[in-house]
Amino acid sequence: MCSTIPNVVLLSSSKMPLIAFGTASSSNHPQIVKAAVIEAIKVGYRHFDTASIYGSEQALGEAIAEALKLRLIASRDELFITSKLWIRGVESCVAAEESERILQSKGIVVIAYSPLGAKGSHWGSNEVMDNEVLKQIADAHGKTVAQVSLRWQYEQGVTFAVKSYNKDRIKENFEIFDFSLTNDDNQKIDEIKQERKVKTFVISDLWDEEN
Repeated sequence: MCSTIPNVVLLSSSKMPLIAFGTASSSNHPQIVKAAVIEAIKVGYRHFDTASIYGSEQALGEAIAEALKLRLIASRDELFITSKLWIRGVESCVAAEESERILQSKGIVVIAYSPLGAKGSHWGSNEVMDNEVLKQIADAHGKTVAQVSLRWQYEQGVTFAVKSYNKDRIKENFEIFDFSLTNDDNQKIDEIKQERKVKTFVISDLWDEEN
């Protein structure tokens, strides 16, 4: 198992693991989602992102039950589960860096979704994974483009939900804490044109720990 990832401390003093494992799935069979979640728990993921609209809540619950049965975790308390409230008429997008800094100063955690560009999805693009600058930086560190991209977001102080149902990539996306980007790396990345393809959501403490 990989080393434990850093936590974000919420206003309630609860600790939320910085990396979330995404479970959005419009086409995959629930058993595929379940198997992927179990594999993610084996690797070390302890934060899982779901929503009613994803259709993955039952599969996630079954995976957690199986993980308990297999003693991969000692109790449900080891896991942090993020879901969502869909509120009509309320804009949940965070449109600039200044807005993100303001939210963070108020104790609101910013979570990035589809942080690798969601290549292959109807809303996604290849712009992240096929970026030549990121490929060069990845080669210099002996890492993948995905790992460099996720490391950059981690160093920006952003929590993110990353999804893959491939066993090797589940592990790969978790292994971003054994290197750091250089100032030169960051300058090159800053010059890359960036555009939000998916809304960014914010998480604050809405429930106590009993719910």
